[in-house]
Amino acid sequence: KEHDMSEIEKIKAWKADPRRFVREVFGVTPDAWQDEVLAAFPRNQRLAMKACKGPGKTAVLAWLAWNFLAVNEDAKVAATSVSGDNLRDGLWAEMAKWQARSPLLLAALSRSWARGLWLLSSPEAGLPRAMTQAPVRVAMSITTAGSKRSL
Repeated sequence: KEHDMSEIEKIKAWKADPRRFVREVFGVTPDAWQDEVLAAFPRNQRLAMKACKGPGKTAVLAWLAWNFLAVNEDAKVAATSVSGDNLRDGLWAEMAKWQARSPLLLAALSRSWARGLWLLSSPEAGLPRAMTQAPVRVAMSITTAGSKRSL
């Protein structure tokens, strides 16, 4: 049964299936195309999403970033965009929105960073790094809309 799963088993399940993480941690059902991206992530971290403005690409990026931070010990995420403002107003705001909707993430957080983005309890773990050019090699990197460089 679900409630009998140990924390380690739950983390392993979320790592294998980010769709499950999104449903259980945020309480939402992604659109079909978002589910496809979430399902592909454990097997292929080099993904691209091309769509018009507003269908939920940044939500998927935020879900995957939170998933990555939650299921990997001492995880780090780098994000790149055309400007710090674009990053703050887009991905950081989206991550803060989903963090606020998750009792699990709210309970696990200890301090704020980057105007509303919250970190997991260890100050060294999970520190998102804002960059306006191609990121250095890290565990996970995200490029937001408008970036002129690929990862």
